[in-house]
Amino acid sequence: MSQGLGWPRDDGDLSMLIDTDINRSIDSGFVDLTAEAPAETSRSSTRGSRMSTHECISSALKILRDGRISILDLLVKIMDPSQMLYSTYRNRMYVPSATEKQLGNGRLEKVLDFLWEDPRSHARVLEWMHPHALSYVCDAVYGEMDQVKQCLHVTLNTITPELLHEFKCPPYIETSNSM
Repeated sequence: MSQGLGWPRDDGDLSMLIDTDINRSIDSGFVDLTAEAPAETSRSSTRGSRMSTHECISSALKILRDGRISILDLLVKIMDPSQMLYSTYRNRMYVPSATEKQLGNGRLEKVLDFLWEDPRSHARVLEWMHPHALSYVCDAVYGEMDQVKQCLHVTLNTITPELLHEFKCPPYIETSNSM
């Protein structure tokens, strides 16, 4: 397709996704990716001729393929916080729908599960997670240790030989030592 129909420029602009009829599918967090005006489409927008989910996805993938945009390039552009044009889509990805809240597991969680469970991506996900997991665990341990230190705070003049002889570990310390 040509530059005039809203295809990305060389700088990776995906504004053609914004310039389409956004009202048709905003609830799902996606837009109708056809670059044609509604009058130019071969289907009428009546309820009886609505495209199936499979047809919509196939159409969107064809548009991406024709525009030489990979799915990952699309996601990177949408997820980039500096791209304010796509903030609505980004926000919709993070906020679970009412149905997702009822079910307790949303689409974002499913995507993460698929990445985790697929042997082709599992090692790559682990490699990416490693520094983040270390940081997360260290923060959690430091937070717990700060709470324990508050309970164990004593001054030097309170430590006597009798105290040391009669001292028993509190249960919360014994359980942490057994891990």
